[in-house]
Amino acid sequence: MKYLVGIERVEMVTVESIAADVVVKAGDELVLYAEAAPSLKTEEGELLVTTRLSCEVSKYPKPQEELEKIELVCPEEVQKIVISTTSGKVSLYSVKVRELLVNKVFGKVTLHECDVKDLNLRVVSGSVEVKNVYSENAVLELVSGSVICEDIHGRKWEMITTAGDVKLIFSEMPDLRVRFETASGRFLSNVPYFSKTNDMVFGLGSDFVLVKTSSGDLKLEVARSKDKLVEKILRMFLEGKISKETAERLLREMRGD
Repeated sequence: MKYLVGIERVEMVTVESIAADVVVKAGDELVLYAEAAPSLKTEEGELLVTTRLSCEVSKYPKPQEELEKIELVCPEEVQKIVISTTSGKVSLYSVKVRELLVNKVFGKVTLHECDVKDLNLRVVSGSVEVKNVYSENAVLELVSGSVICEDIHGRKWEMITTAGDVKLIFSEMPDLRVRFETASGRFLSNVPYFSKTNDMVFGLGSDFVLVKTSSGDLKLEVARSKDKLVEKILRMFLEGKISKETAERLLREMRGD
C-alpha cells in the first residue's frame, strides 16, 4: 500500500526497525510502501518512521506488532538518512544523499548505485555488499562477517573488521592506494602493484582505501583482461606518470617472471 508523506520538505529521514526489512530507493517524491500504515512523526523537516504497530482493543493494549517490510522512496531534497535495525535486511538503490548512517546488529546491508558524501555502516554480525557506490568519506565497521565492495569510488574508504574478510572487485584497473593493517590476515591480488611507504598503489593511486582487521583477509580482484592492463601500464609510462623501472617491474609481475 502506498502512503504519501504530507509535509512540504523533508531533509532528514530516520527509520527505526526491529526485524522488518528496509528498502530505500530514489524517486521524485517522498513515498512509503508497506502492508499497513507505519508510525510516522514529523518535526521541523525531519521524518521518523517506526515499523512497529500499536494495536489496542478497548483500553487494554496488545503486544506491539511489526511490519514485515517497508519501502521508502526518497527525492534528492532528503539530505540525511538514518536506519537503525536489529535483524532486518537493509537495502539502498540509486540513492543520492549527503549523509547515510546505518546501525545494525544482525543481517545484510546492500548498497547499489548510490552517491553518498558521508557514509557510515555499523554491523555487529552479518555482511555488507557495496556495488557502484561513490563516497568522499566512507566507514564500514563489522565485528564479524564479510565485506564485498565492487567498483567503489571516492576520496577515502575505511573498512574495519575483527574476523571478517574484505574483498575489493573492480571491472578495470583502479586508481587506488590500499593500506592493510592486520595481525594475521593475508593480502591477495590478481594484478601487480607497487609499494609506496605503507601503501600498495594500483594505477595512479588517487583514491584511498584503509582496511583494518585482526584476522580477516583482504583480496583485490580486477576482472579486466591482461591486454587491457598492459595497455594501461604503458599509457601511464608514456604520460610520465610512472617510471620506466616501475613499468618494467609491473609487466614482469604480470608475466610471472
